[in-house]
Amino acid sequence: MLSDYSKMEREIKDAPKPRILPNGTEVRARIIRVESGIIEDESKKSYGAKYYNVLLDVPADPLCPIFRQFFWELADRDKIPEEQFRRALPQFREFAACFGIDYSRPFNWETDLERLEGDIVLGIKKDKEGQYADQNNIREFIVPK
Repeated sequence: MLSDYSKMEREIKDAPKPRILPNGTEVRARIIRVESGIIEDESKKSYGAKYYNVLLDVPADPLCPIFRQFFWELADRDKIPEEQFRRALPQFREFAACFGIDYSRPFNWETDLERLEGDIVLGIKKDKEGQYADQNNIREFIVPK
């Protein structure tokens, strides 16, 4: 099957470029997908630990590129270096409160979190090597009172 975009030619050519939002911008973010993996590099202290990358977007601003947030699988605490585990606990607590996740019962990261929304403050992640463009990231989860 062929795709025909000839009627959209001008619209495609004039489409605006994606843009990151300013540091400190407060937005409503939506979880669009969660990807999981396991640290497979045997030289890493966290070898065998599971992790999640939560991909988020800003529904009110479709030109803001998708960004991600990393989380450890807290149940793998014996595979995660202690200092990383200690930082991961409050990070997850704030994330769960922001997005209304009830962790008092089991949940599936990859299926139960999709489309949840929460308010966050954006930061800007700069690439130290200069290979990639700046990206938005989460500077702060806004936790409902």
